[in-house]
Amino acid sequence: MKYGKLIGYSVNDGKSVSQVHLPEISGNKEVDIGYMGHDEMAIVENSFCQRFPIYKDGDSNANPTGGMRQIQYKLVA
Repeated sequence: MKYGKLIGYSVNDGKSVSQVHLPEISGNKEVDIGYMGHDEMAIVENSFCQRFPIYKDGDSNANPTGGMRQIQYKLVA
């Protein structure tokens, strides 16, 4: 299994730097259903997008049959 991880930083008015936190998929019961990794991550316009295949019961790690799920995140102060 391949799980994605984000390490990011935000510059605050050129004066300081803050680490960006991305919540774990396993902490969100709605999003966690069918999750087994294989994340794709990208910046799309002004959002950070995380996308991954959805596994149904009985699917092998190499053959997900539940489609794809995409989560969009926005940076907030």
